[in-house]
Amino acid sequence: MLKLLENPTQDTAAELLSCFSADIYTAYALFPLLDTHSLDGVWIQTDEENRTTAILTKPQRGYLRIAAEENADFTELRLFAATFSQALVQTSPEICRKLGIETKSKTGLCALETYVAPKRKAVSVYDGFRPIYELIVRTLQTSPDEFPASVQANLYNEWLARTARGVFNGFTRVTAAYAENGDLAATAFADILGGYAYLREVACAPAYRKQGYASACVRTLCADLQKDGIQHIFLTCTTENETFYQKSGFQKCADLELGFLKL
Repeated sequence: MLKLLENPTQDTAAELLSCFSADIYTAYALFPLLDTHSLDGVWIQTDEENRTTAILTKPQRGYLRIAAEENADFTELRLFAATFSQALVQTSPEICRKLGIETKSKTGLCALETYVAPKRKAVSVYDGFRPIYELIVRTLQTSPDEFPASVQANLYNEWLARTARGVFNGFTRVTAAYAENGDLAATAFADILGGYAYLREVACAPAYRKQGYASACVRTLCADLQKDGIQHIFLTCTTENETFYQKSGFQKCADLELGFLKL
């Protein structure tokens, strides 16, 4: 049976991770629960003995993420996912096959295998996030600069609110690396859930690429996370970026597929 989970919290995510057959797909599906303000909904499927068999999460302006056990009711999951007529589904290749999802694109799931020491210095950041936001958006394919000023302001305020909540509540960490002239050269973020950490928003200013600034942010984050006992550190990346992360000790461990249901 599939049901909406009312009033989920960060603790809910940790509880689901512990009672479900936790793997990298489960963790990825549950990370949106860390910030429920940015979540459209979370649903769980249970069997006749009330054991969790599937988890579905829908971040705002994000893809429907699905993690499921082998004994999940995939017919029910398929019918439910079909109600999101405009939503893309993001999950494992096996679940895509069982749900009849037509894959549009793939990204690699890469896990940290070996720690590599940074060659440059990176520091933790707890406030003053505007320069970091501006650096991140400059690296996007579709820059918010193309939107009206009011939309740009809303996008920044939403991003800032989420970042501040994450840093204040201890589930988000931010690092930054600065050039000798004081310019912000690179940044990287990590979200933490139980024994998992998800690296995201790794960005480097064009003028400082291939100089070790971005890798310093990634490697410093990994070192700090490992010191705190985080066992699983992972990220998603395109084929073009795999080499960069491999140099920082990451190895591709799985594929994450994105697509529409075949109706």
